[in-house]
Amino acid sequence: MSSPRPSPDSDESMRMSRRKHILTMKIPFCDVDMAGIVYTPRFADYIVRGWEEYFRSIGTPWEQFAGGDVIKGLPVISMSIRFKSPARCGDILDITTKVSKLTKRRIYFRFTLFNNVENRIVAVGTLVVTAFDGAYKPTPIPDFIVSAITGKTQ
Repeated sequence: MSSPRPSPDSDESMRMSRRKHILTMKIPFCDVDMAGIVYTPRFADYIVRGWEEYFRSIGTPWEQFAGGDVIKGLPVISMSIRFKSPARCGDILDITTKVSKLTKRRIYFRFTLFNNVENRIVAVGTLVVTAFDGAYKPTPIPDFIVSAITGKTQ
């Protein structure tokens, strides 16, 4: 029995921001192991790729602010992945990236990897990032990123 596709409005914490991005990708042969399923560490790559494309979709491409004068980057401080079903070479996945929470110093993301062909959830996960300055000290999330996420000017 296949899992139902999650409702985009099912998460109460999404009241802060309805912004999300969906990246569709086909799993290449080089991402699978000898058993024919996606090699576990590749899921972290998919999540990071979805996160980068999320920033691009809200008008703040990663390469535009990483290593810049305001902040040096948004390092990942926490990541979790819960696997629901296998993904195989050639599967078409939707990687949905949503901001679930935004604080002064952290951005919390939720991810869903969904197999469109077989109509099932492959994995769900979370990612938390923070900002740091040129001295690699924590710093508040810059206003231009907060504005891009919330759609509000600071």
